[in-house]
Amino acid sequence: MKFDIRRYLFGIIIFVLGAAATLMLFLPGLIDVNAEVTYTGSQVVFGSQLVDLGVLGTVQIEPSALGIIAFLLPALAGLIAIFTRKGAFVSAAMFIAAAIMLFLIPTYTQTSITLLGNTSVYETTWSMGGGLIAAAVLSIIGAVVSLYVFLISLKSERQV
Repeated sequence: MKFDIRRYLFGIIIFVLGAAATLMLFLPGLIDVNAEVTYTGSQVVFGSQLVDLGVLGTVQIEPSALGIIAFLLPALAGLIAIFTRKGAFVSAAMFIAAAIMLFLIPTYTQTSITLLGNTSVYETTWSMGGGLIAAAVLSIIGAVVSLYVFLISLKSERQV
């Protein structure tokens, strides 16, 4: 088994892209167009209390399992690419799924309002923030690089 420096370097590049996409969780993720307020990716996916009026009520962003998965998939894809020999195709599929889920975060993020014990969904218009866009773009780049590595490995297997 020969050490392939090219595969190792591409694995590092894919890992860095995945880690960078996941770290975008701490940058602006969504913008409430109506109130002109920006929320970080972590506030959006883990949930955040926006207004607390004590016993009268609260306004909060609900936690989102899909959002958490969307931000964790790129890091997992990077780890798979670096630690498995033939993981480039799986890594590419995970990056593609993450990019799609990241672009859909504004559609499945819900805000709820609780007034005197009655909870209802608060409809708001979300716009994507810079961190969310950067995470999606990094995921797309990670998918392209992973597919390139996969195609290189297919070509090298045919030549053997």
